[in-house]
Amino acid sequence: MLEVGKCAGCRLDIYELTTQYASIREKIREYGIRCVPTIVIDGKIKVEGLPQFTFICSEELYRQLEMNYRFR
Repeated sequence: MLEVGKCAGCRLDIYELTTQYASIREKIREYGIRCVPTIVIDGKIKVEGLPQFTFICSEELYRQLEMNYRFR
């Protein structure tokens, strides 16, 4: 869903916790990951669990995510 919805200017990094845990342990702490999936956008938006909305990269979606899923 994220791959399809991202625009050409976006970068998508996927971390597999079951195989990469040791190398990404600090990111898990930094972002406060408590469940999977967790989506972190620009280090300031965190969506935990399966999103209940469609990801289509746009300014409108980003504003909605900032209002509803902002952390830090």
